[in-house]
Amino acid sequence: MPVRHLVTAILLCLTTGCTSIQHSTRSMWAAMRPVSSPSAGDHTGDPWVKEAGGIARGERPVEKVNDPLKLRNVFMSEQARDIERNLGVGD
Repeated sequence: MPVRHLVTAILLCLTTGCTSIQHSTRSMWAAMRPVSSPSAGDHTGDPWVKEAGGIARGERPVEKVNDPLKLRNVFMSEQARDIERNLGVGD
């Protein structure tokens, strides 16, 4: 009888681990899929967005981006770069 409980416990542990790995893999791939298309005001060349950023910055100078490995485009979305550009951080 104790062997039966041991086998049941081991089987339960193994199947629980597999389902958690499958769940994390699914959620990882789901995060990489595009969610939806951007709205009309989200594209980079929108003149209102550029003008609003200039007004909000005021007289502060634009900061230079320090990215010696050139990984900024890999780790940041275009929208995130637009937001930084409007805040005064950009190339």
